[in-house]
Amino acid sequence: MAALQINGDTELELRRLREENCELRKELCKAQQQAAKEANRVNKVLKEMEEKQKCEKQETEDLEKIIQQVEANLETTTLRATKAESMVSKLKQDMKLLQKQIQTLQKENEILQSGDLGTAYLKQKTFSASEQLATVAASAEQSLRQLLSGVDSLRMLSAVLASADKVQEESCDNNQKGNS
Repeated sequence: MAALQINGDTELELRRLREENCELRKELCKAQQQAAKEANRVNKVLKEMEEKQKCEKQETEDLEKIIQQVEANLETTTLRATKAESMVSKLKQDMKLLQKQIQTLQKENEILQSGDLGTAYLKQKTFSASEQLATVAASAEQSLRQLLSGVDSLRMLSAVLASADKVQEESCDNNQKGNS
């Protein structure tokens, strides 16, 4: 009878272990299914992240191209403006010089017509030399002003380029914060 009870206890224990094994297999199957779902989710998130990175890279390249175009346009515009200012200034100087030459020639003509060639002619030449020196001084002063204007233009260009870098850095920072 003791052998029968041992066989019965063994069979009960074996049945209990089989049921427990079956339950553990079900849990394992569920865990594997959950792990597969999570792996798919992770892959999907990784693909989305790669697409966003590609998009951001393209946007950055596009912004860099735009900034380069703006810089080139700004440089071209600055050169044109500087040349135009220089040309206007030169034409004004030429016009003043021609007007003074006309005045000098008119005065010389008057002197020659009056017949008094001595002191009047000397005074006229002295006056003409004085005017020419004043013209040269004014021209030198104008050249210095143009040079200072060019320096101001270069400073402005430098500030524009520096602010473009800051905008690009802030854009990158904002994109990184948005992705976090």
